[in-house]
Amino acid sequence: LNYHKALEIFIILDNKQEIGHMYDLIGHIYEDQKDYSTTHEYWNKSKEIYQEIENQDGISTAITHSGLLCMNTGDYLGALNNFKECLVLEEKRDNHVGTQYALQNIGKSLLDMGELNKANKYLLKAIEYSKTIEDKSNMHDGYECLGVLQLKNKDYKLAKKYLEISNDLVSDCYITKLFLYLTYKAIGKKYN
Repeated sequence: LNYHKALEIFIILDNKQEIGHMYDLIGHIYEDQKDYSTTHEYWNKSKEIYQEIENQDGISTAITHSGLLCMNTGDYLGALNNFKECLVLEEKRDNHVGTQYALQNIGKSLLDMGELNKANKYLLKAIEYSKTIEDKSNMHDGYECLGVLQLKNKDYKLAKKYLEISNDLVSDCYITKLFLYLTYKAIGKKYN
C-alpha cells in the first residue's frame, strides 16, 4: 500500500478519521526507517486531527506512540511528559485500560531515569489497575519492572518475589528469567 497516496485520497474526501489514521501509519514507516523527527511530525499531525474530531482513542494513541518513541530513543523526560499527558486524558474519561497503560509507562520512564521511589509508586498503581481489568500480560510486565527496580535497590528478596510473580504470570518470558537469574546470582553472592 502507498500510504501517502491513500492520505491524499482521504484529504480530498475530507475523511478526518482516516487522515489521522494515515498519519499514524506513515509515522510508523518513518520510525522503522529510524527517521524519528519525521515520525514525531506525523504523530503530532495525527494527534491534531484526532483533537479536531474529538477522537479520544486516537489522541491517546498518538501521545502514547510519541512517548514510546521518546523512551526508546533515550529521551526519558520527553517520554514522561507524553505519558503524563496521556494519564490526564485517560483518567478524565475514566478509561481503566488506558490509565493502567499510562501509569505503567510513567513508571518505566521514571525507572529508566533512576527515580526509583517515584517509579515504584506508579508501577504499583499500574498493577492494581491491571488486576482490576484482569490484564495478565501487563501485570507480568509491571511485576517484572518492580523486580528490576528492586534489583537496582539491591533488595534481592523483594526483587525475587516480584520476578517470581511475573514468571508465574507468563512463564515463557526469557527476559524475566534473565532477571531472575541475576537476582539468584546476587543473592548467592550476598549470602555466601
